[in-house]
Amino acid sequence: MFMIGSIIGLLFALSITLHYLDPSIPDIYGWTKSPYFVPTLIAWIIKLIVLRVGGTKVYENYTVPLTAGFVVGYFIMAMMGAIIGAIKFAVGA
Repeated sequence: MFMIGSIIGLLFALSITLHYLDPSIPDIYGWTKSPYFVPTLIAWIIKLIVLRVGGTKVYENYTVPLTAGFVVGYFIMAMMGAIIGAIKFAVGA
C-alpha cells in the first residue's frame, strides 16, 4: 500500500511540472487485471497526442466537449434503459 501511495504521490508531483502526466493513471489497482486499464491507456495516449500536436487550445475547445458529450450520452442511455426496464418489470411485459 505504501508503495502504491508513493508512486501516486510521485506522479502527482511530476504532473505539476510535466502537464501531460495524468495522476489518475496509477489509480487502477492491479493495472492489467482491471477491465479499465486498456481504455484508460488509450484515452491517455490520445490525450498526449492531442496536446502535443494541437496544443491546449484544441484540447480545451474540441476534445473536452467531445468527451463530455460521450459521457453524458452514455449516462442518458443507461438511465433510459433502467427506466424502461423498471417499467417493463412493473407492468409484467
